[in-house]
Order: sequence, then structure tokens, then C-alpha cells
Amino acid sequence: HVRPVAPPLPGRHELTVGGQLRDDRADLALTRTSARMLVEPIRADLVSQRSLGTYAELGSTWHARVRTVVGLRADHFAFDVSSDDPANSGQASAARVSPKASLVVGPWSGTEAYLSAGRGFHSNDARGTVMRRDPRTGETVEPVDPLVPSTGLEVGVRATPLPGWRATAALWTVDVDSELLYVGDAGTTEPGDASRRTGLTLANFWRVTARLSADLDLALTRARLSGVGAGQDRIPGAVDRTVAAGLTWEPIERGAFAALRLRHLGGYPLEESGMERADPTSLVNLNVGWEFGSVRAGLQL
Repeated sequence: HVRPVAPPLPGRHELTVGGQLRDDRADLALTRTSARMLVEPIRADLVSQRSLGTYAELGSTWHARVRTVVGLRADHFAFDVSSDDPANSGQASAARVSPKASLVVGPWSGTEAYLSAGRGFHSNDARGTVMRRDPRTGETVEPVDPLVPSTGLEVGVRATPLPGWRATAALWTVDVDSELLYVGDAGTTEPGDASRRTGLTLANFWRVTARLSADLDLALTRARLSGVGAGQDRIPGAVDRTVAAGLTWEPIERGAFAALRLRHLGGYPLEESGMERADPTSLVNLNVGWEFGSVRAGLQL
């Protein structure tokens, strides 16, 4: 629900409030196989996860070139796991409040700057919140925290360098209290050390003509575990760069259309030393065809 806020506050204000309810049910199993045949079960779980969130956001225009946005969100999660191992069955719940705020200054000649900060979180695997015994080794383990908080800060610039060209550049950092690492052998996740990610994000969209558009998004990230000695602070699976780019030709009413897109994912460490790394990957898509009014015929490669 969105509505203007009446005086006595000076300026112009808009209040947004809302809620979110979600219920997930999952039947999960991890089994050893041989020649695509099931050989031996490792674990089986019935998982129920419910989340309830409420939020409020106040957007305020204090001046023609000064705006603020402040928000507050509250989340509650409840987990219920029924496992084939009674030691790994149980219930858990957690709640967290996340404040957020932004300051926007501008525009001047089509350019504005912003500063944003806030708290957030990631939820851990429901099975990990109640697990007491490793299903692979049988060793005793401690349950993980259901919700792990994070803190983010971002400063950026949005500009229109040329007519039809919208560009954004942002420097950001995110601190996470505990990294979440997937353990495939046990079919679960385990909490890791705290981490810090810093990065640069560039986003561009250019409407070259009424029919031709181009876009280019680039993200560079430095991800490191916190409080860990040098040489053992890499985060397994943390991609260091991503690129998404494309050219699109669209008919005004009918005629030929074409789109060429590139998606590139940089390499990433496979273990904490960073010596073993996954190779980068790139995917190119080509879509061409002809539009006959409300009907399109095309070829994708």
C-alpha cells in the first residue's frame, strides 16, 4: 500500500507498507549411485520452511535536488525438518529486523549521486538449523544459525551522458557474519568464517535509434574471508567478474528482428588457498527472425 504523507513534515513524502508470506515444502534425498543406479541412501528429509515479512519505506523529497529513502523490514522464519535420522529432526525459528537508508543528490545536467546503507541477512539451509549428526561420517555437529546478518554500503552515480544513454557506476562493500558453504558429500551446508566483498558495478543502456539498442553490465568483485591468515582467505565459489552485454534490433511494427547477447562468468577459487580455480565461462546467444504483426518466427542459436 502506497500513500502520500500529510504535513506537518516539510517537503513531499510517500509511505509504502507491505507484507510477505511464503511457505515452502521440500522432499529431499541424497543417495550414492553407481552407473546411474541408486546404491545406498545417505540422507532423506522432509522440510517445511515458513517466512513472514513486514516492511515500511518512506521516500521524501526535501528539495528539487535532495531526496531520502528510509526503510525498515522485519522477518520471521520457522523451520520444521523430519529426517530419516532422528538426531537431525526438529524445529527452529529466528527473527531479524533490517534498517535501510539512502540519500540521493541531484540531478545536475542529467547526473545524480547516491549513498545507500543497510542491514540484511541470508537464511541458512533448514536442515542445518536442526542437524546434530553428520549423515556421512556420523560425527556430532552443531546446528547453524538460521539467519545470518550482513551490512552493506554503496555509493554511486547515475548519469545520461548522451540522449538515450543511461549509465550507472557504483562502488560497494558487503560484510557477512558467516559465509554459507555447500558440502555435497553430506548433502547439506555448513557455516564458514565472516567475509567482506567489495566491488565495482557498471551498468549501461543506450537507445541508439528507435530500433537499435545496446546494453553492457560489468561487475568486478573482491571476496575474502575475514580474520583468516593470508593465503587461506579465498571464498570457494565466489566469482570475481561478470559481464552481460547485448545488441538488439526491433521492428517498429513488422519486419526483421535480431538480438546478440553475451554472458561471461569469471573464474573462481575451489578452495581457500585460491591455487585451484574453476575456469571462466562465456555463453553467446543469437536470436534472429521476422515479425508478422502479432506473430513472430525466429531462430535461436
